[in-house]
Amino acid sequence: MHLEFVIPLNKEDLQSRTSTSQYVVDELVSPRQLKDQLYDCKAVLRNQGGVGIIEKFDLLYSILINFNTLNDDMKEDTWELLLKFHKNHCTVLEATLDTALDTATKHKHRTAVKMNTYLLCQFMEAFEAEATKPSVTLAPSGKGRKKVSRRKLSGIDWDVERGHYVDAMSHILQLQICRLWEPPVVEEDYVK
Repeated sequence: MHLEFVIPLNKEDLQSRTSTSQYVVDELVSPRQLKDQLYDCKAVLRNQGGVGIIEKFDLLYSILINFNTLNDDMKEDTWELLLKFHKNHCTVLEATLDTALDTATKHKHRTAVKMNTYLLCQFMEAFEAEATKPSVTLAPSGKGRKKVSRRKLSGIDWDVERGHYVDAMSHILQLQICRLWEPPVVEEDYVK
């Protein structure tokens, strides 16, 4: 039986099953193990392409859950990896969607589309919150004034990355992904 990935209202909802056919996160990876496993995730992308996200979803979800405690390099590497999964999968879908698809192939691609879109959206929100969070520094003169400035993300130009996110979402929406659903109508939760 194929488990269906249900886009949750809250991140934590992915950790509890509400039906027997629903995908849930089986294993949260500890923060200490994330870096090594992220390296393995890159190998999965090389070997399996964009649908490899299905195999590595629990790891990427673990990074999302621990986002605020991770260093900037880990966050940025994950963001770049998600964009690569997405781009690879879109390239495959461009060719695949024009062919006759069996039920198992539709399910695999639909799951990968939903998982990748979910993770991209969640990471975008996390980066956006981090980039727009004001940081307060006390003035050295001791006059009691506070200087409020926006926090800079080291090593990443979030304005550019935000554009990459918009391009990625635009690309997937230009494809005939409705063919992955039966009947060929994209589910409402995905559209939202």
